[in-house]
This record gives sequence, structure tokens and C-alpha cells, in this order.
Amino acid sequence: MSTVATEVYQRGESRFNMVGQKLPDHLHITDKVITQGLAFRLARYALQRLDVAGFAKVVEGWKLTVYTMDAELPSSDRYYSVRWQNESGGYIDVNGILTRRGWPSLDHGYSIGHE
Repeated sequence: MSTVATEVYQRGESRFNMVGQKLPDHLHITDKVITQGLAFRLARYALQRLDVAGFAKVVEGWKLTVYTMDAELPSSDRYYSVRWQNESGGYIDVNGILTRRGWPSLDHGYSIGHE
């Protein structure tokens, strides 16, 4: 693995409907980056988590992306996710990975879906 694809998203302005209920946020990709060192550590951590759960072999050969939706926060306060996506659009994520001094330390679990 020579480089890891990374994406940093920022939430748009909050929107509300006519009765004051909050509508879903729009995400916009930014020009901010996740360093390759951090991206490698996050990907390694997430793969270890999948391995413990018995899913590591499933994602072999899938496209790998490390991303965050917290562009407005300093990199040390962001929640990161690692996504493996297959050719059919199916994906497995390790979500909400927190870092401590640049090292992954805790996550919020897995998600599986389709784009």
C-alpha cells in the first residue's frame, strides 16, 4: 500500500423545515488533508478491528478510504472512519475512530451499507 485515499468533509449550514425540525446536513468535501502517517495508522487499526470480528479477509482487494466529517475541528479532535468498498458499491466501515496523540485509540463500531 503506497498511499491511502483520504477525504475531509465539512457540514453545511444547519437547515430547518417550516415547523422547526432540523433537516439533514449537507456535506461538502474540503481541501483539508489527513496526513498519510495518520491515514496508515487509522487503516491498520481498523483492519485489526475487522480481523478480531472475523471480517478482514472479506475486504481484501477492496478500495480503501479514510475520511472524517469534522473539517471544522482540529485534527486531534476529529472522529475518523475507514471504509472498504467493493466494485458493486457495498461497503464496510469502522466508524468514529478517536485518536490520542495521533494514534487510534477507540471506535464506535462497524457499519455495512451500499451506495
